[in-house]
Amino acid sequence: FVGTFTVNIINGRGWVALALVIFGRWTIGRLLVGAALFSLVNAGQLQLRLLPSFSDVPFEILLALPFAADLLFPLGTAVWVGYFLPVVFAYLAPRPLAPLIVAAVATLLTIVGFTLAPAGVDPQVAIINRSIGCVTTLILAFTGYGLIRSRLAVQHQDWLQAGQVGLAHAVGGEQPLDALGNSALKFLSGYLGAQAGALFIRNGEGFRRYASFGVPADAPIPACVAPGDGLLGQAIADHRSFVVDSVPDDYLYYGSALGQAKPKTMLIATAEADGVVNAVIELGLQHGEHRNALELLTRVGSQLGVAIRSGKYRARLRELLEETQQQAEELQAQSEELRANNEELEAQSRQL
Repeated sequence: FVGTFTVNIINGRGWVALALVIFGRWTIGRLLVGAALFSLVNAGQLQLRLLPSFSDVPFEILLALPFAADLLFPLGTAVWVGYFLPVVFAYLAPRPLAPLIVAAVATLLTIVGFTLAPAGVDPQVAIINRSIGCVTTLILAFTGYGLIRSRLAVQHQDWLQAGQVGLAHAVGGEQPLDALGNSALKFLSGYLGAQAGALFIRNGEGFRRYASFGVPADAPIPACVAPGDGLLGQAIADHRSFVVDSVPDDYLYYGSALGQAKPKTMLIATAEADGVVNAVIELGLQHGEHRNALELLTRVGSQLGVAIRSGKYRARLRELLEETQQQAEELQAQSEELRANNEELEAQSRQL
């Protein structure tokens, strides 16, 4: 099982074990019951994650039920155990702070319920029991905080890897340089939700625009860019990627026959191979979407740079092959002409 080990494989379950020891008061029976309860709840929330209709958990109802029971049952009844359920269900939330917020509310309701509950057992005993419950709730909340962060990190890495694989499929095969540029820009624009984009590929000392996406034909996008010329040229000269929060007017916009508009954020990234910038790409994005896009483009920059370099090599080889074929045809024509001249000379020598 060594090969199946992954980072954060424990996911804070050691803290859960500590909470079970406190909850069970160091007795075997209580520990077994608590472990079985936590296992059932954990398995249940994993199954509920598969249901699309269970994306919004009603935490208000789950918190109100134990509080209502606290007002009805006498002091000493362990209704505060019901606050464990909304904290565990908060593991389904998309934000790591959700279990901590639910736990804080549950702790506050536990204290309020203590003051409003009908008379029952000795208040000191109730204080000890509820303190154990609050500590357990906080431990479960911090465990959920770690679980959600780990889940989001795994989802983010999966998203990045899917982008790399998708780009590899888009630029795969022996595509011409124009088709390769269009395929790469089309995939990245669709995957990142870009509204407009352009791709420039190195052509001699400058960079020529090979592809564009969502940009009208009359848009003021330059056909060629030199290193150090404008934002694109600065990115090429500095070998870096950056984000422009305020897109200049008449710089990069998208539109159709019905109208035009400019994106809120512009992302400029370079594609390098062996320290040489082979291409530069600019994408117009919605505001707040540039962080993941910048990370993805930084990761696939070398991949795209190598693919473009290979495309340029193929184009150069194709040109050399055409030149070789043309030279071979010229040599063949010359050899046929020489042979005809030789035959004519031989005919003349026979006549003489």
